[in-house]
Amino acid sequence: MACLSANDAFAKALTASYSPLQILFLRNVIALPATIVIALPATIVIALILAVFRRMFAVILCIVDLPALK
Repeated sequence: MACLSANDAFAKALTASYSPLQILFLRNVIALPATIVIALPATIVIALILAVFRRMFAVILCIVDLPALK
């Protein structure tokens, strides 16, 4: 919540000197690396979990003889 308030305060202070499009561009340029830093580890963890479940499922299919799959 504090970040949103700070963002709003900076935007209001900068509107006297810069156009709104320049302020939006700068805000997004600053936010993109922060978003990547937060989202990338979560994406890697999800990919690893899915890989483990795929291998577990493949092992189960090898152990259990399913005539419908032959």
